Amino acid sequence: MAHRFHTIAPRNTTQAGYGNPHQKARREAAKRHQPTDPCARRNDPNIRCTQPLGPMGPWLHYDHDGSRTGYLGFSHGVCNRKAGAIEGNRRQRIKLRSTYRAQSRAW
Repeated sequence: MAHRFHTIAPRNTTQAGYGNPHQKARREAAKRHQPTDPCARRNDPNIRCTQPLGPMGPWLHYDHDGSRTGYLGFSHGVCNRKAGAIEGNRRQRIKLRSTYRAQSRAW
């Protein structure tokens, strides 16, 4: 039996699926960017990044707030992905915890 290799879907023309409103907000914020600006995740208790952002580039992410209704500002790509992983893992633990409780027997 032949193996089937999965291919990665091509990216949208708008940076991995972010639409025009996000791109426009990023461009506007990029005009105010200074290389010495701090990372937006500097106050996040799980990350506490102390490094300046550095020059503008694709490694800087225009970071959403926790509710995804607004933006925190620019953060390092590593800091943004780490915050997303922490939040995703937290949500997964909550989901698993509720699943185990629902399936357990009453002895």
